[in-house]
Amino acid sequence: MKIDISSSWRVHAMGSVELSLPARTVWGQMRDVAAFLCIDPLHSRVLVEQGRHGATLRGSNVLIEHRVLGIGPDRLGRVLKFEEGRGFAVSDLSKRGVTVGFPHVCVYELEEVDATHSRIHVSARGKWTATWMPRWMVKVWLWWILRSTESMIDGYFGLFGREWRKSEKNAACRSGASRMGTE
Repeated sequence: MKIDISSSWRVHAMGSVELSLPARTVWGQMRDVAAFLCIDPLHSRVLVEQGRHGATLRGSNVLIEHRVLGIGPDRLGRVLKFEEGRGFAVSDLSKRGVTVGFPHVCVYELEEVDATHSRIHVSARGKWTATWMPRWMVKVWLWWILRSTESMIDGYFGLFGREWRKSEKNAACRSGASRMGTE
């Protein structure tokens, strides 16, 4: 994990999580942008405007309900990038404008490590606007958000992976059983 805050309060925070699942399987879950964005601990609900046939399109509007202890603002954004099988980027902006409330872009990228492993890279870039806060406190806050997001990804895909492996094993057993019956 790396968190940089420049002298002009530009933020670049990034982390990654390695998963014991093939990239194509992980993408099957990531491609639901609204659901996947709720992995962020502050995103209690996300609505993404859908294109034809329910597809997520670049430029789609996004509404993000931010909550801490049940309170917080709704924020607006857009899907800035959506690459099938690779990842997406979403802006996360205050309804009061781009000069307040830490305007930033969240990027989620999927990397295939090998046939059975993948890695999700998470990053946020933006301008910290609450410059009255000490930098160390901003870093701690961003560290907590990023670490929590990584933990949620790891936990979600750990549970998903166990279920996925069971279904793969059961499918292989059923396939083997059907072949045995035909010999």
